[in-house]
Amino acid sequence: MDTYRVNDVITDLGLRRNELNIIYATTLLNVFNFYLHSEYMRIDDMPLSTLFKSWSHFGKDMPADLNRLFKLQKNVNNHVGVSHDLYMKLFQLSKPKLDYDYIFVDEAQDLNGAIIDVIQNQDAKLMLVGDSYQQIYGFRLSIDALNQFDGFKNYALTNSFRFGPETAELAKKVLSIGYRTPQIFGLNKQQNIDKITKYPYAYLCRSNAGIFDILIQFMSKGTKIAFEGGKNSYNFSLIRDVYALYNDEPQLVKNPQLKMFRDWYELETFLNTSGDRELSAAVNIVDKYKDDIPKYLHEIHKLPDIPKENAEIILSTVHKAKGMEYDQVKLHNDFAEIGYLNKVISETEGDYIAGQTLEEINLLYVAATRSKHKLELNEDLEKLRSKEYQIIDNTTNFKRRNVVEEINEVELAKYHFLKQKHSKTSNIKNKNNVKITTVDNKIKINNPTVVPNNRMSSYDFIKQYIKNN
Repeated sequence: MDTYRVNDVITDLGLRRNELNIIYATTLLNVFNFYLHSEYMRIDDMPLSTLFKSWSHFGKDMPADLNRLFKLQKNVNNHVGVSHDLYMKLFQLSKPKLDYDYIFVDEAQDLNGAIIDVIQNQDAKLMLVGDSYQQIYGFRLSIDALNQFDGFKNYALTNSFRFGPETAELAKKVLSIGYRTPQIFGLNKQQNIDKITKYPYAYLCRSNAGIFDILIQFMSKGTKIAFEGGKNSYNFSLIRDVYALYNDEPQLVKNPQLKMFRDWYELETFLNTSGDRELSAAVNIVDKYKDDIPKYLHEIHKLPDIPKENAEIILSTVHKAKGMEYDQVKLHNDFAEIGYLNKVISETEGDYIAGQTLEEINLLYVAATRSKHKLELNEDLEKLRSKEYQIIDNTTNFKRRNVVEEINEVELAKYHFLKQKHSKTSNIKNKNNVKITTVDNKIKINNPTVVPNNRMSSYDFIKQYIKNN
């Protein structure tokens, strides 16, 4: 099944292929995907000014372009196949009535507005099952349906037969970072937290860049490695493109978003104030392995895709490991730092917090609860367990910000970055108050010793950008 991409948007709308239109097309696609996932029946019903307060910066008729995209998508003669999101949206728009007495919904913490709308308009009795603390698919615009329905009887399933008391206590500490204190009891007394001394075990990472990092450690040793979900489900093209910029070969970059950067220096300058964790992780990997990247990519490509039952190590991102369980689990060090998450939440003003921040905490929680026998923590979780981190005590019941707002704020940041870059003379300020001056597209930094802060969220960045500009 084909995927509708930024290049398709540019082609179908007849946009000139330049950097600013790439950002506009990306934003448009984000909003269009939000519509497909949303409860709104018509594009014109969406509160665009609320979802993306600054879309008027582009100087284009976004509602008209969104409607053009939808018309093209519905055309059976279009060059792009029907996606899962599109046919589910068309299913919602048909206002179906399902002839069932009972509807059971699993993984209810990761539904979307379109599906929730279908469910709400049925006459059947409804049962929702899920765990709000395992909501980790915000990047797919998921919604926690457990918080969308009123008048339901709630039943808490607090006992786990997978893990033991030690892991249950750790899980509660992790969730307490976000001021959430659920009851969790681990009943498996055979499971504990300790160093893993023998194969096989699962090695869980936050990102594909983390997977790459682990592969480098074990490939040369001849370790038998399996991939959760299959080897082909792990894509290292972002690392390949970032390396092309590092190696001063921008013509080899395939990712349309990365084409906006002419070299490695511009990429690092932008990351100094961006909230793109995946891109930051890829940059860190390239910075670590440098000119060995092509060799390692070639070696990974040659790796056999062996079955999990024959493996010594099962590699997986947390997203792919969700719903899975393993006898032994080891956690990589590429998760968001707990000290940083704690600081962001403690400094949050008002009732709303970035969904990305809560999901980073949820990812730690999901990762730490996959083991049936032995769990080996990463350095950060070991510090949390040993009480080196002082978690702020606060009873604020935060609400999640709208995910599409966060996504599009990153695109707006890129748009302003490009506008500044292409101006005759412009000043860009970053979080560390380093003045970056561009004259005739040549960049000069007044204080090149400042280390880029790659852990700044998009929400923090946009506030900082507006403040400084």
